[in-house]
Amino acid sequence: MSQTTLTEIALDAIKENLYIAKVAMESKKNNNGCYGFPTVILLSSVIDIIGTLLCLGSNNTGSLRPTNHTNWYKCMGTARSHFTAVWNQYDAIISGYGITKNTWIDTIYTIYRCQSVHNGTIEFNTSMSINSGANNEALTVDTKTGHQQLHLEPFYDMVVMISDEFMKQYNNGFVKDTNFYNAVGIPDTGTTVSNIIENKTK
Repeated sequence: MSQTTLTEIALDAIKENLYIAKVAMESKKNNNGCYGFPTVILLSSVIDIIGTLLCLGSNNTGSLRPTNHTNWYKCMGTARSHFTAVWNQYDAIISGYGITKNTWIDTIYTIYRCQSVHNGTIEFNTSMSINSGANNEALTVDTKTGHQQLHLEPFYDMVVMISDEFMKQYNNGFVKDTNFYNAVGIPDTGTTVSNIIENKTK
């Protein structure tokens, strides 16, 4: 497997995971609920992928190309560091959906991401809902009970916005090596993830 192929697969996985997350979120179960756990797992994976690529860039002087196949994995860091990297880069987007730096790590990462992926469940006093919270918040917390609820529609929208911004920045300068840029075949500037998802789901 070539160095460029590894990055190309990761970029394709962002689009594929977003597409299937949308399908899972919009598909109804017999109880009229949606497929919440698959939606959260796939969206968390997108955050992990973007965080991985950001960590690779920071470890390779701005280029997303590792020096060799082994370095790809060595530069990845931990899953927590991926979420931290995404917050550091896109905090303005994330905070616009009612998520603070603390709840990004302590709630979105630790509870919704890790427990969904590894345990197939989430903590007591937490839940998921497809509908938006107040003011289109992705995460709401009941001040009296401490109950935390992740709202899937705005969470999905937020991850799409992060992905769009990542792709635009990737096109416009994350990659310093123009030969590598051409080799991975990144979409032309202006072609965003949301355009691709919207076209696929029509």
